[in-house]
Order: sequence, then structure tokens, then C-alpha cells
Amino acid sequence: MYKKIFTAFLTLYSVSFPFFLHGKEKATKEEAFLNSRSFIHSVDLLLEDFKKDLESDVFKRPMVSLLTSYTQSSNLSDEFRTHIVGRIVGNALAAGGGYKMVKCMECLTVRMELSNEDILLKKGVNTREEIQELMKKYSATGWTEVTVSQIGSSLLLHIGVFTASGENVFSKEYQKPVYHIRDAGAVFSLDMNFASPKKSSVGGLMGGRLSLGQRVPRFGDVGIFGSSYFSATIREPLSIFGLMFDVDLNDSFQSYWTIGSLLFTNDIGVAVHNQSSQVLYAPGLKFKFGSLFHLRASYNMFKGFPSQKQKEEDEKTAEKTDVIAKPSETLPAMIVLGLGIDIG
Repeated sequence: MYKKIFTAFLTLYSVSFPFFLHGKEKATKEEAFLNSRSFIHSVDLLLEDFKKDLESDVFKRPMVSLLTSYTQSSNLSDEFRTHIVGRIVGNALAAGGGYKMVKCMECLTVRMELSNEDILLKKGVNTREEIQELMKKYSATGWTEVTVSQIGSSLLLHIGVFTASGENVFSKEYQKPVYHIRDAGAVFSLDMNFASPKKSSVGGLMGGRLSLGQRVPRFGDVGIFGSSYFSATIREPLSIFGLMFDVDLNDSFQSYWTIGSLLFTNDIGVAVHNQSSQVLYAPGLKFKFGSLFHLRASYNMFKGFPSQKQKEEDEKTAEKTDVIAKPSETLPAMIVLGLGIDIG
């Protein structure tokens, strides 16, 4: 018997545990999204639009409006409900006009009522008579209904204001996209590059780039990188490694897009080719499509510090065509174009 119970327990555990993990992972992702700067920024923009309308003539007339109804789509959390209701009421109170919004606790919470010795659980108000009774209790002269929905990549806010007689004096829907704003976290990038050296007979170079960094909120990406370039006409590849400092221009100018983000890239490092090492600085631009693909363009500049021995050896050596530059020469500047993916 105990063996059967133990076997049944293991079976139930093995079946339910993956679903538990999936639900926990899903909740974690939803919570992270609702707390992300992308979502919060869209909410702020919605409330800014509502705040501007609070200065219109409709809201300048004296009215104490009872918030009797708040509904939201099922993909939004209870924590978001508390946050957005507080923000809406706070904006209405701070507007300075004649319109004041009062939160109706009986309307927005589950309450218990006794009817013919039966206990009933109610949420919200269902009839005009209930609204009129609550308006008397709160000394209100009207009521307000609010609906918030997240549909795809858009956030919608609908607000309706009614007088005591039921006249709809204001009804408007606000809509904002959820913008692409980069939060903190690790990022791993892999690029395929094409480089065109200036004043060089070797032609174009193909290469790859690998970078590992950390997103810094309201700044960009900081990390390390390594790249290598080669072609059929050169004897030794050009290898580069160093530090990257990518500044998020959207964050810098507080202007966000729905399709991606633009970064001003800065690479500082060391280039190694043909037995010489040179200092590199490469400014550029990186445009991210969503959170996975990106395009990169940079201008690589080099500075060499050849030794006297290298200069003397180069004078004795015949001109070579299978290198980008001799050890005593500065590597030519390169225009680099790349297509890559971001993971993380």
C-alpha cells in the first residue's frame, strides 16, 4: 500500500512540477515586463495625455466624481491595478481645476452583503440606484469609469465621465505603443563584418566580432570585444581586442522608438598584425532591430609606435604585398560594416 501511495505521489509530482515551473517562469517574465522601463514609460505617456485634458473646459466645471468602475485586461497584474488607479486619482486631484476624483472603495473591492439571511459577495456596482446611493455617501456629483488594456504592443486607457443624471460629458481613449527601452542585464553579441582598408592594396577584408558586456540603464553597454579580419591576399590576419563603450542615444535624448534603439559605439583596444601592435580607436553607430538583430558601422583608426629595430628591418626588406602594413607603418584606417545578433 505504501509503495502504491509513494508511486502515485511521484507520478503526480513529475506531472505537476513542470507546469509549476512554467507558471512561475511565465509569472516572472510578466512581472519583469510590467516593471520594465518600456512599460512604465508608456504608462507615463498615457497619464501625461490625460493630465493635459484635465486642463480643458470640461474639467474646469465644479464636479466631485466618484471612481465607480475600473477594469483591465487579464494580462495585467493586480499590482498594476493598484498603481494605475493611484496615479489616475492623483493626477485628477493635482490638476487644480474644478474636477476632483474620489476613489470608491465599495466599487473597486469585493464586499459582503446580507440578503434574506444569505451572505452575498459583490464586486463593483451593478445598478444606477447603487451608484446614486454611493454618490450621496461620498457627496459626489458624478462618476467616472476607467478601462485599461494591453493589446499586442500597445497600451490603451479609456476614461468616461458622467454627471449625476447619467449624461456622458467626457469620453476618450488614449493609446501608446510599448517602446523599446533597454534595461540592465548581460548582453552577448556576435557579428559578421566587412572591412575596407584605405590606401591599401589588399582589398576588402572579411571578419567576425565577439563581444560580452553589461547593460547600464540610462547609459548603454560596457564590456570587452575581440575581432579578426582576413582575406585570400594577406598572410596574417588582423586581430583586434579591447574595451567597448556604447552610449544609448535614445536614452541620452529621452526619445524612444518602437522598432529598436540607436547606440553611439566606441571601441578602444589593440590591433595585432604582421608582428606589430598598434592602438585602436573606432567610433561608430549601432542600430538594434528589436532585441535580437543589429547593424553596425564604424571607422577604425590606428596609431603605431614602431621600434628602431622594426624600421631598420623594413628598410632591408623588399616591398611585401601580402600584408596590410609593414611593422614600421601605421595600419590604414578602415570602414567596417557588420550585421549581428544580440543574446541577452
